[in-house]
Amino acid sequence: MDNYWWRGARFVIGKKGRDYKLRVENLSDARLEVVLTVDGLDVIEGQAGSKKRGYIIGAGETLEVKGFRISHGKVVTFRFSSVKSSYANLRHGRTRNIGVVGLALFTEKGKEPGTEIRARY
Repeated sequence: MDNYWWRGARFVIGKKGRDYKLRVENLSDARLEVVLTVDGLDVIEGQAGSKKRGYIIGAGETLEVKGFRISHGKVVTFRFSSVKSSYANLRHGRTRNIGVVGLALFTEKGKEPGTEIRARY
């Protein structure tokens, strides 16, 4: 989807009812742990996204996350919706971080990625 920079942050304009997925490419030469949140919820468990574990992405690998994992074999697809109809509100009654996608990256101790990490614009 198209994304835009505004006041130092990146924004995506979604269309209500449309599904989306998150895609993270590791352009470094080191393994990374990626912790993702959508609407304030951890994508791995669908719970509040504080101090959670993430996905490990090897050097040069790509991760695609299609929704909140609610069991080993079931995922609730990410979908643009109203605040009232959001997964975070319907499941947890939380609306504070609706519309926010969070990303935290961590390297292995003692293994810093090389200079080839770059941001896509």
